[in-house]
Amino acid sequence: MRVLLTSVCAVALMTPVAMAQQQGDETVVRADAAATTDDDTSARRLGAVTVTATRRTQDILDVPVAVSNIGAEQMERSGISDVKQLTSIAPSLDITNTIGESYGAVIRVRGIGTSGSNPGLESATGVYVDGVYRSRSNLALNDMPGVERVELLRGPQGTLFGKNTTAGVLNVVTAKPSDEFEGSAAVTVGNLGLKRFDATIEGPLTDNLGARLDIMTMDRDGYTESEFTGQEYGGRERFQARGQLYWEPTDTVDVRVIADYTDKSEDGSNFLIYRSITPTAEALLGQFGPVPTAQDEISDYYTTPTDGQNWGQTVLDRGISAEVNWDVGPGTLTSITAWRKFDADRQFDPDAGPVDLLYDDRDGEVFESFSQELRYQGVSGDLDYLFGVFYANDKIESRDSYSFGADLEQWLGLLVGSDTLFSTVTGLPAGSVFPEGGGAYDVFKQEGDSVALFTHNTYQLTDKISITGGLRYTIDDKSLDANLTSNNPACEAAIASGGEGLTTTPAGLRGLVCIPNFDTRRDGRYTDSRSEEEFSGVLSALYRINGDLSTYASYSRGYKSGGYQFDRGGLTIPNPDGAQLEFEPEFADAYELGLKGVFMDGLVRANLALFYTELTDYQFSYVQAAASGETQRVVANLPQLTSQGVELETVFHPTEELSVNFAATYQDADFGDSDFPASLSYLEDRGNFNAPKWTLVSSANYDRDIPGTSLRTFAYLDARWQSKSNVSFSASIGPNHEQDAYATLNGRIGLGKQSDLWTIEVWGRNLTDENAWAMTGAGTLQPGTVQGYGIEPRTYGATLRVKW
Repeated sequence: MRVLLTSVCAVALMTPVAMAQQQGDETVVRADAAATTDDDTSARRLGAVTVTATRRTQDILDVPVAVSNIGAEQMERSGISDVKQLTSIAPSLDITNTIGESYGAVIRVRGIGTSGSNPGLESATGVYVDGVYRSRSNLALNDMPGVERVELLRGPQGTLFGKNTTAGVLNVVTAKPSDEFEGSAAVTVGNLGLKRFDATIEGPLTDNLGARLDIMTMDRDGYTESEFTGQEYGGRERFQARGQLYWEPTDTVDVRVIADYTDKSEDGSNFLIYRSITPTAEALLGQFGPVPTAQDEISDYYTTPTDGQNWGQTVLDRGISAEVNWDVGPGTLTSITAWRKFDADRQFDPDAGPVDLLYDDRDGEVFESFSQELRYQGVSGDLDYLFGVFYANDKIESRDSYSFGADLEQWLGLLVGSDTLFSTVTGLPAGSVFPEGGGAYDVFKQEGDSVALFTHNTYQLTDKISITGGLRYTIDDKSLDANLTSNNPACEAAIASGGEGLTTTPAGLRGLVCIPNFDTRRDGRYTDSRSEEEFSGVLSALYRINGDLSTYASYSRGYKSGGYQFDRGGLTIPNPDGAQLEFEPEFADAYELGLKGVFMDGLVRANLALFYTELTDYQFSYVQAAASGETQRVVANLPQLTSQGVELETVFHPTEELSVNFAATYQDADFGDSDFPASLSYLEDRGNFNAPKWTLVSSANYDRDIPGTSLRTFAYLDARWQSKSNVSFSASIGPNHEQDAYATLNGRIGLGKQSDLWTIEVWGRNLTDENAWAMTGAGTLQPGTVQGYGIEPRTYGATLRVKW
């Protein structure tokens, strides 16, 4: 495998023009119409790309890590308005979002991400906005007004950012206030009833104090329709505001204070669609009314949640941060202080079917965090040094609720072939075994403190060779307080007659009489605490071959803290205990070789990386389903997951007006081949989920001034193709959990003033209306069914932008 990857790298280096994708805005100086051919080539020479993710402003050729710099102009061209859409131009990045805006988000880099949606799991890919860590992936899925650039660092990170990560970092940097009074506004309308308004106003308030305000409002209808009632689900309303002050009281001190507020709501959510229904399941569903349409390939976004319930979710996200930079002594002291709070409330149909089995009307989370980071960075001779300390306090409250629907008792009776069997076994009157409104309401509270000391230093060994070393020492403390309650007469009766072993209940019925999510034996209050101390770090060497070419080699060690599963299914019978909800930390060892350069007299830029990452004690969350249909959510540490492959990014300017980009990622992400838990042994030596081996992205941008006028015209097109992959979110295998290779296409054309005073654009995303499965899983309490979420269908519209 490594020989193959090395060969791929060699071929790629010999043909840099054939592939082009440098994420970011390249500076192109327009040539005079009378210029010679040589002058034209010089004018088209690509400008230097700088990154700040290393906490220093550096030319990308001097950074010994695979990093993509995605600028504001690139995002505007591609129509990227929120974090999820970054995947259209970043092949190594994958973001899936299941239930909705507040839950079920997973960010993967190089085929590695936090599995499942348990709130107790930290993200393998860290997201930072203006230096402030967002502790869970779903907290980061916001729109991005006022963003200056996004830097994607691949591989474990720990010595530059506040928290350790095992997959990578998304570093989002917003624009600072301008020193001149100016502003902009954009109005967008589109299909699905889309209406969006963005506005920015900024400028100086005094000689040394500037301010900026970014606001965004959006309203859009849903695209998932109830097959039987015609009701639409997934409509969105959003309001977001970010205000900031930038103060320079002296030549050596600057202060930046940012406050942001986001209010989001959804009418329903991204409800599940039936992919497969066996004849037995079809006959069962048919006894309760019309049978949903199963679609092996999505042709219609039909869903069938139980009618008559209120489905929806709301999110309130807000925070404030203060960054102070003080040039003191030989370096700069930086302080970042931040507070954030995220509130989510959900009403959801867990079984996503027309039969009233379960409903979930009290779900939600509260995340509250305080963080403080101090860094000192400077240069002394050939040494560029950085020392820092980080502290974070995180409080989480997770409400996990399920309620019995009106049809649950009858449905379970039909599952076992008898309307009266449960009544006979439990001794309860028919109709009172699983009464409507019964169920469980569990509240998990966790508080965590994280303290870290870190350093990251680069020594210029010679004019061409630099060595970088970083080390981090982390202490993580977490405590759990869980209060679990249930109202399950069937389980209570079985315990009363047969004890905790349910000895009077037939073995084949025990998992349904005491369904894990409503198992009365797990009721109670559970407390526990854990502490861990770990080292992580990085060592790399960079060789600057010449002014246009560099190569590097690196090793990094990443760490993601352990924690607690927020689900009663993690408790074991008999003798449940809070410690049983623990899972252990996850570790990553990553090796990388890279080559970065500018070729063809500066007309081509190419970055190449060969990587190998091995995760041990990989934190894996999945849904464990039994043949009778009951499910149990479990978090387990798997012994090994490896990801190896190659990435190539290039950009090419064949003419002054045209730039062409192409990027490719080959990743082979596989589980280990031994020592897996017995229930997951079938995963040994198999590929990871949602990790296609090949992902290709390409874009072309044409921008031209119209001669003899003050106008310009532009056109942009980008495409993403990914190979076949398993898209299961419940650790299932088989054809019903596979998605064939597919491609999506986005485009934009427009006309505007050369001064950018105004532009009008027509755009579309997923122009070919590709309908693909994003994730699939076994239907809850519906053996013989598979359900899934589809990618977003075609959207299109027009945008008017003005600047002053």
